[in-house]
Amino acid sequence: CDGPLSLVHFFGYGASPLLYSGDGSVVYSCGNVVCRISHDHSVGRKQAFTIEGLGIGIVAMHPNFKTFVHNERGSSSVWVRNLSDGQLVTQIEDVAEIDVDVLVFTPDGSAAATVSGVPDFKVIVWDWSQQQIIASRRAPVRFSSGSFNPYTSDQLCFQGHEGLLFVCNVVNGAEGPELEMEKVEPPTTDSTFSAHVWAPSDGRLFCA
Repeated sequence: CDGPLSLVHFFGYGASPLLYSGDGSVVYSCGNVVCRISHDHSVGRKQAFTIEGLGIGIVAMHPNFKTFVHNERGSSSVWVRNLSDGQLVTQIEDVAEIDVDVLVFTPDGSAAATVSGVPDFKVIVWDWSQQQIIASRRAPVRFSSGSFNPYTSDQLCFQGHEGLLFVCNVVNGAEGPELEMEKVEPPTTDSTFSAHVWAPSDGRLFCA
């Protein structure tokens, strides 16, 4: 940064994600509202999209910065909305039995992964352009976060509760694509994992 920094404040809950949404703006959730705020007022100082329901659970930004995706607490669906005006594009049903804990995209936005919470812990990898399921299975533990290998949409890493880490691969099964889960073993029996990241240069996975 060559010049002085300017600070634009926002209000939300402590667990609200802060997502970059292009053009110097960020998106975050606050109760039943998804807000977009710009540091240079290029989209107006603030936009607020009110979402009906029991409160917003998770929000994810599509890499094209044209749409965002969210779910509502206690709902089995996710909703896709225009970033420009918050209008509904489509609703994807039966993503979870009750709630969605994880929603991530590949860097190019062609595929996505959702993970439901209690009680089903369902992992789904989606062809996002067609909004069709590629493969799904039950997670071995409850997952709290995840990410795609930047080199392929056929490999992901999921962070589990209690410091567990799993690599997930989309493989060809007898009846079509399947998900295989492999637990990453920590270096010692008394250690756990708290974070992971993919190397953008070669797709290696780093764990800490």
